[in-house]
Amino acid sequence: MTSMLRGLIAFTTTLSLFVLFSCGKDGPTEPPAQVPATINLSSYEVSLTAVGQMIQITATVLDQESRIIPGASVTWSSSNPNVARIDPGGTVTAASNGSAQITASFDQARATASVSVRQEPASIAITPASATLTTVGETVQLEAVVYDSGDTVIPGATIVWTSSLPAVATVGANGLVTAVSDGTTQINAASGTATMVATVSVFFPPEAFSITLDISSATLTEVGQTLQLAAKVYDIDGEAIPGAPVTWSSSNPAVATVDETGLVTAVFNGTTQITATSGDARESARISVDISGTGPRPSVDREALIAFYNETGGPDWTNRSNWVSNTPIGTWYGVSADGDGRVVGLRLRDNNLSGSMPADLRHLGELKTMDLGLNRLTGGLPPELGHLLKLAELSLDGNQLTGSIPAELADMVNLVSLNLGANRISGGIPPELGRLGRLKAMHLQENDLTGGIPPELGRLTALETIRLDNNRLSGAVSPAFGQWTRLTHLGLHDNQLTGTIPPELGQLTSLVGFELHNNQLSGGVPSELGHLTTMRSLHLRNNRGMAGPLPLSLTGVSLTSLSLDSTQLCVPPDSAFQTWLARIAEVSGVTECSP
Repeated sequence: MTSMLRGLIAFTTTLSLFVLFSCGKDGPTEPPAQVPATINLSSYEVSLTAVGQMIQITATVLDQESRIIPGASVTWSSSNPNVARIDPGGTVTAASNGSAQITASFDQARATASVSVRQEPASIAITPASATLTTVGETVQLEAVVYDSGDTVIPGATIVWTSSLPAVATVGANGLVTAVSDGTTQINAASGTATMVATVSVFFPPEAFSITLDISSATLTEVGQTLQLAAKVYDIDGEAIPGAPVTWSSSNPAVATVDETGLVTAVFNGTTQITATSGDARESARISVDISGTGPRPSVDREALIAFYNETGGPDWTNRSNWVSNTPIGTWYGVSADGDGRVVGLRLRDNNLSGSMPADLRHLGELKTMDLGLNRLTGGLPPELGHLLKLAELSLDGNQLTGSIPAELADMVNLVSLNLGANRISGGIPPELGRLGRLKAMHLQENDLTGGIPPELGRLTALETIRLDNNRLSGAVSPAFGQWTRLTHLGLHDNQLTGTIPPELGQLTSLVGFELHNNQLSGGVPSELGHLTTMRSLHLRNNRGMAGPLPLSLTGVSLTSLSLDSTQLCVPPDSAFQTWLARIAEVSGVTECSP
């Protein structure tokens, strides 16, 4: 039994050794080689909001059994490097607005992430940051630049402009600020969630109401003798205005001249008025020159009239009685003279005048009326007409005048009526005309004027009639025109005006004729027009962009004429409105609003 057990043990041991040596002959089995199959990215959708903003994308390479391949280094690429760049380490950098695909590749494996770059407003810079306006209608252009969080400009960013106090200054969609009244307002520029403000102050300095001179009259007795005049300017309350600007002029420089400081210099025998002007205020001193041993100087007015006669075809005038004769100039046809022999009126309307207007007319320093309408005058308006400081009426309508309106006409501070209608005048309306504070009538119709109607004209608060019709004027109707509270006739028709009717026109409480037809206006009719109880005609036809119902407030206006042809304006079905409409004698283009 013992021998059998020992034999069994020996056999088992031999078998184990055989098996052991058999296994050791081939060694352990190797795992299969890793083949790149997929790539996992840390981000597949990336949104960047600023140029220069960066984000890190990591990539993990997996084999066919989803095991990580250690040390696998992917290659990165961008479908649009102009939008998003990527470096070898997987850092994405925004370059500009747009979209791009970022691809990671390793051998045959690929993975893609979508990148969107859309700059979002983070800050705004406004220039100028502050401004001060000193006259109604004065404007300042604000510029705004929008930046993202990386301080990169956002091109074409939408900016919304608002004014915290529109009663002080308004702001247009393009950042143009217009002064309305005294005060300070914040002009806000907003783009997305970003905002910035500029401070605009409107300060109207005291207006000159009166002037006093230290000398009212004087006589100079030698050529070159001088006399210093001094002027003091006062406001309407009688308070002195320190530093108020004063301009000096001589009605007859051939007798005595005056410089910008008020220093008068004698030239030759005669009499002249030395006038100090500040705004609409003026005062004069009578200066006589009496030089011993010399005779009187030939009349400068006579010389100016003779030059005018020669330049405008005098021999062919319809009536030229006494012209260029030795008779007193007050007897010449169409000429009125005062007791000193100075010309105060020149009325040659419809008298077959031709040629151009000579600059010599500037010497008619006492002239108050010039009516040369309905003739055949050509050429431009002499800027020297601005020297006629006492002129109250200038009528040159119905001629063939060309060129532009000289800004110097604004120096005629006593002008009450300006009529340049029915000529061939071109260019823009000088904003300086807003200084003609006494002007009651402005007739510039039937010319070839272009550009916008200057808001500065809103300062003409004495205006009763304005006709700018039948030109090629464009742009918006300024809210500043609401200051024309004495206006009876508003003629802006047959132009290319755009924008909406400003509600401020509801302040024109003396208006009778409202003529804005044949333009390119849009929007509705402001309810404020219901305040115009004196209005009799409302003509808005051929403004195809105007739309909406007429305001019920119009039922308080006794119209006799209403035209709405070729607009999208309509009348409410309200019974009171229909009753009002039935009382209007002349109605055209009226349609009822849909229920």
